[in-house]
Amino acid sequence: MKGKIKKVTPVAAIFILVALLFVLASPSPVRASPARIENPGFETPDTPPNIANWAYSETDKDYDGRQVTAWASQGTYSYEIWSTANIGAGQSAQITQTVDFTSIDTISFDHWGNHEAADIFEARMLVGAAQVWSHTCPMGISENLHIEVDVSGYSGSLDLIIRVVNISGGPASTDHYCRFDNIKIWGSYSNIARTTVSNDFTTYGVTVYMYGENFDTTGTYKVAYYDGGTAHDGVNGALLFTDSDTTLDGIFNAFMIRPADYGSSSYGLWHAVVYKTTGDMPDSYNLVSKADTAYVVTDSFTVQEAAIPEFSTVFATIAVAGLCLGIYWWMRKRAKLRMGKAKTL
Repeated sequence: MKGKIKKVTPVAAIFILVALLFVLASPSPVRASPARIENPGFETPDTPPNIANWAYSETDKDYDGRQVTAWASQGTYSYEIWSTANIGAGQSAQITQTVDFTSIDTISFDHWGNHEAADIFEARMLVGAAQVWSHTCPMGISENLHIEVDVSGYSGSLDLIIRVVNISGGPASTDHYCRFDNIKIWGSYSNIARTTVSNDFTTYGVTVYMYGENFDTTGTYKVAYYDGGTAHDGVNGALLFTDSDTTLDGIFNAFMIRPADYGSSSYGLWHAVVYKTTGDMPDSYNLVSKADTAYVVTDSFTVQEAAIPEFSTVFATIAVAGLCLGIYWWMRKRAKLRMGKAKTL
């Protein structure tokens, strides 16, 4: 006796289809591209005032550059641009490296500055000819800053420049020290290889991938994702979820988020915040503090409303599909019955 093949019911067919779509839309993360900024922590020496992968230049011989251990936010060394006197107004010194900005979203770094009260110096970062960050050093005090710069609008090979400029009205006559360390890249990407930067996600089912470089090779990092908040501006964004990972090569490449998985969350400006900690993350984005010693870096990206359909819409779509399939099978069954009756007659 031949075995009968069981027919797949309409309901079972719907569930199989949904499960298949879920599997196909949830790819596993893979390793991203290799490092794009070389010697980002200034740990590798060279012939002073140059440092490996960075070229030093100046417009006034009374500037100088050097690798120092007096202050470092990560590792052993930082890079210092300094002067003691006689720097002309508008004169500058800088270090430069050519970088491929095609797949870089955010650059973060740490800055330490100190100078006497009589003169005014400004620290700057440039991408090619465009100035993307500047800071007037305080008078008579020292300060530590953690800086984050959006560079997602740039692509191709461009010079990354860290520059110090005397913006006083005349020649400087006092000591000035400006140190830089711990340059990281961190951002959101639209593809699994983390090579295509994206700050705007609009398609339902899209996955937001995160990627970062120059993270410490010891300790555990935790990333926290926050939605756009009720005003959709990200200020009061709610914590969606956290995950943790230990990086062994300085590349932080283990996290992704699917906005469609959070149908009740607010669209708008979302954030991915990295901590070097195993503790609990703040419940709201406005409670994230850069003064927290565990805080590392954050990145912003926009999730459009279309990327987060309401669950009711999804279920309605499934219900309509199921109803159509049910009607089809019912009509087919009725047609077979009619054909059977016709043959009997």
